[in-house]
Amino acid sequence: MLPVTVSCSYAFMFPAGAASNAIVYEAAKLKISEMAIPGFFAKFICLSVVILSTNTWGYVIYNMHDLQNNTTLSTNISII
Repeated sequence: MLPVTVSCSYAFMFPAGAASNAIVYEAAKLKISEMAIPGFFAKFICLSVVILSTNTWGYVIYNMHDLQNNTTLSTNISII
């Protein structure tokens, strides 16, 4: 859930994702491709940062290494 939640905050990269993007898009008479190509590279960089940070700091901060043990334990309790 954490990577999905953080990735949703990157919607500002779309032309209609933020008011400032919409203003620049309309005032400069840009084409969609002129905003989409740089947005694609920015999205790729942000996605890489999210994946890297989740797989490194996520284990330390959120104790993700214990996640496997917790799900197995809760599954066994619900069956009994």
